[in-house]
Amino acid sequence: LTSRDLKNDVIWVLCGGLLLYGGFASFKAVSNGVREFGLAMMYGALPSPQVSVNFMTTALCTLALAMAADFAVYWAHRLQHEVSALWTFHQVHHSAVELNPLTVYRMHPVDLVGNGLLAALVLGASGAVLSWVFDAAPRETTVNGVNVLVFFFYMLGYNLRHTHYWVSFGPLDRILVSPAMHQIHHSLDEKHWDKNMGLVFSIWDQMFGTAYIPKERETLKFGIGEAGERFQTAWDFLVEPFRQMVRKG
Repeated sequence: LTSRDLKNDVIWVLCGGLLLYGGFASFKAVSNGVREFGLAMMYGALPSPQVSVNFMTTALCTLALAMAADFAVYWAHRLQHEVSALWTFHQVHHSAVELNPLTVYRMHPVDLVGNGLLAALVLGASGAVLSWVFDAAPRETTVNGVNVLVFFFYMLGYNLRHTHYWVSFGPLDRILVSPAMHQIHHSLDEKHWDKNMGLVFSIWDQMFGTAYIPKERETLKFGIGEAGERFQTAWDFLVEPFRQMVRKG
């Protein structure tokens, strides 16, 4: 525990950061509510085509729901970078100069609420459409409650995203966000700013002009420069964004 960043991340997790991150589960009720509302609206307009459930349709549902969630996360993340008020809170995550696996939890509660709400709305709407198509709750293949595609993506080295270990997927970087691509997202170099916003699929970055796919290993420095010096402690993670909002008036 010699690194200031690691010490702060450990304190953040022990003081509730991990619980806050796990709070995404609380948005399930929002997602279910949106799904039921959307489903009622669609049934009121058109009868369900009642597509039969089989291996192929289950696979397509699994892919569709994984992509819908990832699409929501991409846009939530992009807004956090492009909207000044949201960046005030998101900069907490980017303030780390030395990345470690716990840095993933270094997120301000306001950040988490924004991510969770947008993901819940998009997943609820997607679930409504699929429920209407099949006239039943959409079938999704999961592992311990996690979409199987997302689960296997995590197995590809997700915990290395917030480390200094360079892991590229090579040609697959055009489909999936590798640890190296996310490390570029944290880079202090201006050419890397606001790049690689996606979580799982890199297709969104390519579609919307935010992709930076490395051709070879790059030497990176992390953080947000002098602005990061305001985040000396885990307490600063929580209160400094509010201080900045007050200073801005």
